Amino acid sequence: MFQGSDMSYRNNVAVQNNHDGRMEDHLEEPDYSITCHVCHKIYSRPSTLKAHLRVHTGKKPFRCPTCQKSFSQDANLKAHLRVHSKEKPFKCHICHRRFAQSSSVTTHMRIHSGERPYKCKVCARGFSDSSTLTKRLRTHTGEKPYQCRICGMSFSQSGNLSRHMRIYRKRK
Repeated sequence: MFQGSDMSYRNNVAVQNNHDGRMEDHLEEPDYSITCHVCHKIYSRPSTLKAHLRVHTGKKPFRCPTCQKSFSQDANLKAHLRVHSKEKPFKCHICHRRFAQSSSVTTHMRIHSGERPYKCKVCARGFSDSSTLTKRLRTHTGEKPYQCRICGMSFSQSGNLSRHMRIYRKRK
């Protein structure tokens, strides 16, 4: 093992220690022979297929001890736990803003770079994240998937439904 590195070499193949007791081969060609019998996606490892199958079964065996929310993958639970702990281990190297998820840093970096990889097929406007594109598409289609269970009014964004629900909380 090299000093200060989590890389080691086994049989001339680089191995990365994932800090959870598993070792993953990174230079070895994966065996893409494991296929999901439901959607026919191909996986290189049985463990990856096992985790994927939960998409089809709906099983969520990983439960948050604080709020009881369930997750299909352990990594998603670990990321969720940061909501409660307020831990933000990921930092933007430009403005030093901190984030709970590494993917949030990736999206945030687009503010600095100006990158807008998600393009609206209707108006060609670009967005830095896919959720903003989804919201934009709803302005074109008129889709309003969030409906009030009390009055039936529909909204294109969940936050607008939440704001609407304050009407009923104030009336109590």
